Amino acid sequence: MKTDYLSKKHSFLLYYEYQPHLNELADIQAGKLIKAVFEFAKNEVWPTNLDRETMMAFRFIADRLAFDRKQYLKKCKTNSSNAKLSHKTDTEQDTDTDSGNASKPNATERYRMDIPDKEIDEIYDEALKDKIK
Repeated sequence: MKTDYLSKKHSFLLYYEYQPHLNELADIQAGKLIKAVFEFAKNEVWPTNLDRETMMAFRFIADRLAFDRKQYLKKCKTNSSNAKLSHKTDTEQDTDTDSGNASKPNATERYRMDIPDKEIDEIYDEALKDKIK
């Protein structure tokens, strides 16, 4: 099951560091690998039809995709929290008693919010539960 953030994602990154792995494969294997990477990135489906060499290359790429996905989820959570802070209504904002002005988080405070990696890991692990063998 994809999280809402992942279902809205329309792209993923391929890195130059994958090229040596792809160059070691036959063209047919490389084609199957690319198809498997797209299926995994889009639908989180683990491939079942790859030979050992192609599966090894896939695992290198899948590890990076998993890392990138966790980073993306973390960024989405941070952006969501920042948006909520920025769009609070006047009645929801805390008031500064000295000046009478509503206190809003400044840019530094908004962008330094920490989302615990454990929370991101739990979201990601739940999304991929039983997908990886």
